[in-house]
Amino acid sequence: KYHIPSGQLLGFIGLSGVIINGSLMYKKGIPLTMDKKYHLATLIRVSAATASLYSIAFGLSKTSISDFLAVFFLYPFIAIVFARILLKETMSWLQVVATCFSFIAVLMVIQPSFIFKSAKETNPYLIFGLLSGVFASVLSLSTRYTRALPIYVPVFYVSSGFILTSLLSCSFGQATKTLDAEAFLMILVMCVLNTCGQMTMVKGLSLEKIGIAAPIGYLRVFFGFIVDILWFGRAFNIISVCGVLVGLLCSTLLALSKITGGGLLPRKPSYEIARLDSEISEK
Repeated sequence: KYHIPSGQLLGFIGLSGVIINGSLMYKKGIPLTMDKKYHLATLIRVSAATASLYSIAFGLSKTSISDFLAVFFLYPFIAIVFARILLKETMSWLQVVATCFSFIAVLMVIQPSFIFKSAKETNPYLIFGLLSGVFASVLSLSTRYTRALPIYVPVFYVSSGFILTSLLSCSFGQATKTLDAEAFLMILVMCVLNTCGQMTMVKGLSLEKIGIAAPIGYLRVFFGFIVDILWFGRAFNIISVCGVLVGLLCSTLLALSKITGGGLLPRKPSYEIARLDSEISEK
């Protein structure tokens, strides 16, 4: 609606992140410095986050939102492959099935034209959806490497990178736009929510492997759809409603798989398994 230039928007997002996380770091006495072993991962994280946001901004300006998101949300699969190769993370059969059906549910909700409306030709700019997904996967992977840091530190440095990139964009000729009160309020709310989202993502990836944390991110589509209906009066159909229900079920199964050890039912504690093995061997 407001058509804010991407560089200017990136600066607002970065400023919000620096203020919020910088204040929390100051209050908790967390230093800005970090161990040298985290420098490379932090640099990669800042670069991937910036590249992903720019790819999203440019791609959305050239394609429809539903088509772009359908390609972008392939990123959990890309992240899972990276995590398998580089971090040796594994997934259970339930987690794999739930992830696949979560993506199908996303397609049911957003209903891209190249699937549901039989578009005659594919928009070449959809490649930016794939690129942004790859960068988002790198972001998730680098977050796992810095998971020992307090959550405020990675978000602070990414936000600082956003500000620097925004200043460079504006310095090299990208236009800026004067905002009225309504636009400024909407941008302010969006930036604060974005910062909170970054912090919860970092916390989630610090506690859980990518195979669970990344697909859980599909919840933003399902909750966003519900808010869109309740707040903005968005039209919906039976396919999109079924997609939300399937998506919520799959996300619940992914969350429960952490408790059950990857299956549908809780696994027996290790000491119980050892006791049963001992009884069998005695017989």
